[in-house]
Amino acid sequence: MIIEVTAWAPTREAAEQFMEAVGLIEIQPEVSITYPARYTWEAYDEDEGAVVTFSGPECPPGMTCTYEPEYTVVEPRHYRTLVDVQIDHIGPIDDTDGHHVNVRYYGDSAQALIEGLPQMDENGSQLDLFERTHILDMVDARTGIQFQWDITRQPIPPGYEYNGIRLFDPSLIGSRSRVWA
Repeated sequence: MIIEVTAWAPTREAAEQFMEAVGLIEIQPEVSITYPARYTWEAYDEDEGAVVTFSGPECPPGMTCTYEPEYTVVEPRHYRTLVDVQIDHIGPIDDTDGHHVNVRYYGDSAQALIEGLPQMDENGSQLDLFERTHILDMVDARTGIQFQWDITRQPIPPGYEYNGIRLFDPSLIGSRSRVWA
């Protein structure tokens, strides 16, 4: 079972802060890693039975070596997911303002969101995302804040909004973009 949610925030930072607050991601800061200068050379390795590339702080006598100066690699600020979710695209949609995020809950996380709730109406049609899941309750529980969600109004797709963060049922968005491949 997979449960999809589409979210929108006015900025990338707001989107990341919200996802971190509800326990979906952990922000990893930018990291710089400096690698020391070294020499590399190739030699026959009897254990491997092949020519292998070696490296070290000095060039061994009689070897033809290549010098590699010290260099630094910067790993940009990024996030890692913490629960059974997939996150697709944190960014603007075409020329529109703000940033949107597609989130897929699966496994135990998806099961917890629907626990004890009906999934279909009396006609056998799937209920709206917010009727068939505990998604808004989960946000309140994980943040420790009792959000006062407002219902979005036209021309914004049907959903809920609090403090600039919007949550939508992707099945109700008329022209979705940047959807799962």
